[in-house]
Amino acid sequence: MLFPYTVQIEASDEARETWQAMAPAETIEADNPLDAARMTAANRTIADGDHWRVAVWEGADADTESTPVGRWYAADSPTRRREG
Repeated sequence: MLFPYTVQIEASDEARETWQAMAPAETIEADNPLDAARMTAANRTIADGDHWRVAVWEGADADTESTPVGRWYAADSPTRRREG
């Protein structure tokens, strides 16, 4: 069963201290938050290198100012999920 998730690609400075959205958040459907992040990362065209991440929120059109349910970092293995 697919569930709606709000996803957003964010880029950071070299130290990964400051993160900024690269584009408006989008709503996609996936089995779980990790799959939503992986699908977004696999289809990315606006970020290069390893200083970007995908933030995932539950639900369509979620409040992206709230804490996401998870984040997938470009530097991580595709099978790992990292919080915060």
